Amino acid sequence: MDNTISIYTSTIASGVTFPRTAGGAQHDTGWDYPAWVVLSVEERQRMSRFVRFDDALLYCAAHSLKRQALSLHFPAIAPSEWRFSHEGNGKPVIANAVASDTIHFSLSHSWPVAAVAISRVRPCGVDVETEAGAPKNLDGMDAALHPAEQACLRDATDKRSCFLDLWTRKEAAAKALGCGLAWEFSSFHVCPRCGCVLCADGSPASVCARSVPFRPGVSLAVGWIGLVNDVLDIQTRCADANMLAPRPTGTRRPRPANGGPNGRSFAEAMERRQ
Repeated sequence: MDNTISIYTSTIASGVTFPRTAGGAQHDTGWDYPAWVVLSVEERQRMSRFVRFDDALLYCAAHSLKRQALSLHFPAIAPSEWRFSHEGNGKPVIANAVASDTIHFSLSHSWPVAAVAISRVRPCGVDVETEAGAPKNLDGMDAALHPAEQACLRDATDKRSCFLDLWTRKEAAAKALGCGLAWEFSSFHVCPRCGCVLCADGSPASVCARSVPFRPGVSLAVGWIGLVNDVLDIQTRCADANMLAPRPTGTRRPRPANGGPNGRSFAEAMERRQ
């Protein structure tokens, strides 16, 4: 049995846009596909509704990364051919019949990082939180933590980093179960040493979560249904600087009030590129 969870990450470089190559095509991601071409019609429509250009960029990077990472594990389905639906609790699942029972995934993003977790044998969850994308003021948010986690936060030297580590482990566990924020976060805590999830009465839950080393300023965690030893290997692969290309050194992308490049809304900008 495969006891590995694979995590794929991509970071959007500062000042990115949707540049064209000399031939007029969208910039290549480095994964053999342009970043947004593999998105479905529904994903492109949702992407066009973002007001802030950065939000649209991150959505594009995350969902393109999701599709291309899935195809690395299931090459019979091209990135643009993946189909998705939602369970009753809202958790996204694969709708392609040939792969729906053989591969599990989870997606998360926090500016400027996107992360996708993939498992071949068990439901999984991933969460990434960056200091750049997190709320500036964390006052009162410790109320969402278990008392054991609140004590850990009080003793921490870097409280912001500690909070994000605690939060990502909890959310990764909740996403693996498929309940997300519907699970009362103060009612359980994740053991930072072994990754087991303990309920309010001290009994173990049927899910585990573990922090994954990344870079300073970014907290990344993965969760899975099962026991601690059911996952013995967590592999990470970075697609940094491949999803979208930065502008030449010394130039900056304009940031007008409406969030669109050069005074246009994001939808207008994308329409010009189709």
